[in-house]
Amino acid sequence: MTAAASTAPSASTASTDPVQAAIDATNAREAPQTQWTGPTTGPTADPGKTVVYISSDESNQGSHLWGVYQQEAGKLIGWKVTVLDGKGTTSGRLTACDQALTLKPDAITFEGDAVGLQDCLKQADSSGIVIVGVHGAATPGPQPSLHLFTNVSSDPSQIGIAMADFIIADSHGTGKAMILYDNLFDVARAKAEAMKAEFAKCTGCTLLGYENSPLAEVTTRTAPLFTAYQSKYGNDFQYVMSITDYYYDFAVPALTSASVPTSQLKLVGSDGNPSAYERIRAGNQYQVATVPEPAELLGWQIIDEVNRGLHKVAPSGYAPPIYIVTESNVNAEGGANNIFSPSNNFQAHYLAIWTGKS
Repeated sequence: MTAAASTAPSASTASTDPVQAAIDATNAREAPQTQWTGPTTGPTADPGKTVVYISSDESNQGSHLWGVYQQEAGKLIGWKVTVLDGKGTTSGRLTACDQALTLKPDAITFEGDAVGLQDCLKQADSSGIVIVGVHGAATPGPQPSLHLFTNVSSDPSQIGIAMADFIIADSHGTGKAMILYDNLFDVARAKAEAMKAEFAKCTGCTLLGYENSPLAEVTTRTAPLFTAYQSKYGNDFQYVMSITDYYYDFAVPALTSASVPTSQLKLVGSDGNPSAYERIRAGNQYQVATVPEPAELLGWQIIDEVNRGLHKVAPSGYAPPIYIVTESNVNAEGGANNIFSPSNNFQAHYLAIWTGKS
């Protein structure tokens, strides 16, 4: 696709024709992310605050980086951010949350579903600790029922729409696709439901399957699932859209071993894992697109939302615009380093707020 605008529409609304609308929306989502659409005002930051970040799993790059970026942003305003490792298990996250309480921080931030941490978060909330989640709920924004001041993330529904639009556009309204997701997670369900609803707008497209495949079993289930679809549908197995690029780390070797032509099957993912960037850049590894999240920007946003909570002002309400990475722009917007870091100068905008120079 060819870039057409600096920000993408929230859905396929540029045309009454669903195929042309998907093309227009995809073009816009591939464009440079130069425009800052986040907050421009807010409270100044008081130094000396303490934040504890509960990482779901420090061995996971995404979980780890959110902590790194919070520490980097916090250091600039004199805050201390401590990282605790949930070690990839529910019990580990609970242990980390209990440990966070003993540290009596000004704020607790965490990654992953909030539901499993409710007893701990309720106690933190009642103690006056500001709580901000990243991917803590199905939608970004305030989540008082979950004891969250706010939840930080890109909008998962818009991510799902972007993936479906890409396939509609790329196939010119004739695509046959499978959706791959994990119904255990609210964010994953929101993405998948949006993919399905958007893809259904394309009357010439065909949904081959809506597959719930638990991420906890990705190493054992993914290859057989792709093999089964290839056996059943043959050349009609044209596209896959998934809630995360992680599935494709195991699908691609299976497809290669089965000698499935890369021209036949196109993989469209989300999260923007480094392996996804590498597959897209190679041009012969099946994956043709990913919808990444800007980890550094979200890390800085977490600190900004904490600061708003500490000053008892409303959350910013910000969710980053959706961006889609393809072979044509794989090295742009941080892509040369296999990450999505928008060129909208977000660090300067947040620092201007925190230092009172906005």
